[in-house]
Amino acid sequence: YAEIATAVTDSEDFGASTQNHRRDSEGSQEVKRVIKSWIPPAILNAYRSFCSDDIRFHGQFSTWESARAASSGYDDEVIFRKSRAAALKVKKGEVAYERDSVLFDHVEFSYPILSGLLRSARGRDGNVSVLDIGGSFGTTYRQFKAFLRPSASVRWNIIEQPRVVESGQAEFADEELHFFRTIGEAADAEFPDVVLLSSVLQYVQNPYDLIREVCSIGARSIVVARTPC
Repeated sequence: YAEIATAVTDSEDFGASTQNHRRDSEGSQEVKRVIKSWIPPAILNAYRSFCSDDIRFHGQFSTWESARAASSGYDDEVIFRKSRAAALKVKKGEVAYERDSVLFDHVEFSYPILSGLLRSARGRDGNVSVLDIGGSFGTTYRQFKAFLRPSASVRWNIIEQPRVVESGQAEFADEELHFFRTIGEAADAEFPDVVLLSSVLQYVQNPYDLIREVCSIGARSIVVARTPC
């Protein structure tokens, strides 16, 4: 991993930022463990059931359509507005990072994703073209950019729903970040070195069709992350 990381970032900066992030993360996790140990299980379970924003699986549905009718999704107006507003705060420098509309005062690195992307960038001086399917307004793009040295060049193409693409092109796109409605459009615009499928396969009706389409592109690497097995 260190060998991969040094191909795209200064090793001293990488080591310092990684150690600081891990130290903060470990401290936060320890506080949570202490709090949980004092809360009775019944109260904790009730809180998780009624107050948590975590995704929960429930019900038995015979078809995708019936399950979809009983659910909300990323095309929901409220979710769209919250995600867009959070991403704009990051763009304006008001907060450091956002994920799924949740704001952070520091960048939350996903090291499994970063290691996969860095492996694809190895030998290219940090220059890499990424096709990010379901990438929202560029959450992982900003995470990846924060990890790289400033001289690294990234071309990041996001596939999203029409409303996200429209807003992305108008408010977030720049020389590196672009938005497309289909995989074909993005691949025609620029051939990707790596395709990223992060927390997306479990949300589409035909995931195997999507996998086949991604494989047909012929990218050097495919990174699958945050996906239940």
